[in-house]
Amino acid sequence: MIGLIVEGKSDVKKIKMVLKEDVHFVVLNGINFREEQINQINNAIDTCDNVYVLTDPDEAGDKVAKLIIKNFPELERLKVDPNEAKVLKKRGYKYGVEYCSNKYLRTLFSSYIELTSLIS
Repeated sequence: MIGLIVEGKSDVKKIKMVLKEDVHFVVLNGINFREEQINQINNAIDTCDNVYVLTDPDEAGDKVAKLIIKNFPELERLKVDPNEAKVLKKRGYKYGVEYCSNKYLRTLFSSYIELTSLIS
């Protein structure tokens, strides 16, 4: 089983559309993580084969990813291409894992993780 540390519930929903794998999610609910999330990350490290950081390719996502990796240097961040994760909103572009195409996410996951099955 793999573990993924993500920023929010929208990321979980999107990833479940792509992966058939049994995934252990740690949802940060923002860029600050507290003791509860630290405990969840430790639990994921203890119970999963591999744990990855998957945050948005924006300033907030970069900030939280750096903070997590500083505290858990054994973790690897899955790098999301900002051009694949952007959507035009009223006030300009927003970037998020949830905006990535399923095809792009399948490619991203398969380049980092040996997966037994992807949803086609």
